[in-house]
Amino acid sequence: MANKFNALLDSIASGALSPKGNLGDWQHASRLFVDNNMRLAPRSKFNYHVKFDVTPEGKSLIPKLLDTGPLNEIGMLVKAADLPSYQANVEQKKKYNRIKNVQTGIQYNPVNITFHDDNQGITTAFLQAYYRYYFADGNQRINGGRAYSVKPHNTYENVIANNYKYGMDVNNPGVPFFKAIHISTMARGEYVTFTLVNPIITQWSHDNLSNADGAGVLENKIEVAYEAVFYESGAVKIGANGDPAGFGQDHYDRTPSPLSLAGGGGGGLAGAIDGAFSLYDFIASGDVYENP
Repeated sequence: MANKFNALLDSIASGALSPKGNLGDWQHASRLFVDNNMRLAPRSKFNYHVKFDVTPEGKSLIPKLLDTGPLNEIGMLVKAADLPSYQANVEQKKKYNRIKNVQTGIQYNPVNITFHDDNQGITTAFLQAYYRYYFADGNQRINGGRAYSVKPHNTYENVIANNYKYGMDVNNPGVPFFKAIHISTMARGEYVTFTLVNPIITQWSHDNLSNADGAGVLENKIEVAYEAVFYESGAVKIGANGDPAGFGQDHYDRTPSPLSLAGGGGGGLAGAIDGAFSLYDFIASGDVYENP
């Protein structure tokens, strides 16, 4: 019994003299990911913002729908988006049996974007506007919901019948539909924006329907090709002149969380932890962000 008691005293003494004690753990991950306000922690996939810049000519197809507000809403209805990826063209050359890899170009891989198909149908109308902008087929109409205004065989019909155009025989004003598409990731009060330069949609699709799927929701999908990528970073700001552009303008809750001091909370354990999460503080804190 005395030996066990002496062993316990020795353990306590060695633990008191050791910086970690007997049960101390290694803190490599904590030092890497938690220190300095989680500076090196991995970014969250769900914390992003998408902005579609549409030319005035593109907006003119459905101007009431594609004002600034609905365009911001379309970006907020992005369910998932790829960040850009690249592939370098590399040729292997030989000089006296010495191998040299030479870059000869770059390929920009397409970006896939998935939208929620909302009840108002603004993401569907968004794709409809693009369809009508580049392809005359989408400009045909149904008269009063009863009959098509287009005739299937009008090659040798009269002049009026030949007004119905098909394919790319459309009165395009000569400017693209998109100015750019901006995809931003956000963390710790800062954003990184990937701007897709001269984007065009190479493929778009609506979802499938099924009586057997009682829990599914509809989606719209597009595949986007682009010619280059611009990078930009900075401090997140909310409001009319926010950064990234369009962030925090529509449907944004600026009410302080009840867990925060600004919302009347007492702090408690969360208040004692450096960098405790509060959505309002996370976005609108004057230390990192600028209030509108």
